[in-house]
Amino acid sequence: MVTLKQPNVVFGASAATRLLVPRHVHEQLGEKAYKQQPVGTGPYKLKEFKPAEYGLLEANADYRQGRPWIDFWRQDVVPEPSVRAIALQTHQADSSTWALTPEDTLRLLDDADRWARTLSPIEILRQIGSPFADTIDPTDHQATAHAA
Repeated sequence: MVTLKQPNVVFGASAATRLLVPRHVHEQLGEKAYKQQPVGTGPYKLKEFKPAEYGLLEANADYRQGRPWIDFWRQDVVPEPSVRAIALQTHQADSSTWALTPEDTLRLLDDADRWARTLSPIEILRQIGSPFADTIDPTDHQATAHAA
């Protein structure tokens, strides 16, 4: 539990995007091992991770709100915005977690065959047909975003 001496909007916005791990799990594994074997309770489990290359997530059949509909989610590490835009344009990628340049975003918006848009986590869950998308209260996320 975290108790602040006074309200802190920056802490609230930051905490909303962090994963919380039980202290005993972190202490048992140690910092170095934890970074190699993360622990969580979310809809996906880490199946494979290659630093500076990609991360592969697998659906967690034991997730408390039901198994996700997508079996695997691969997130490639693509640090250069222009390379991300090319991957989207050539259909080598379906989405980008990291931002594109404003010019690439506008160009892709004009492409009738591909569109670029920033989606909130709730919108992403709805787009992929997640069975638990409607269990999230969007006002929680909106309040945090507006407070920051």
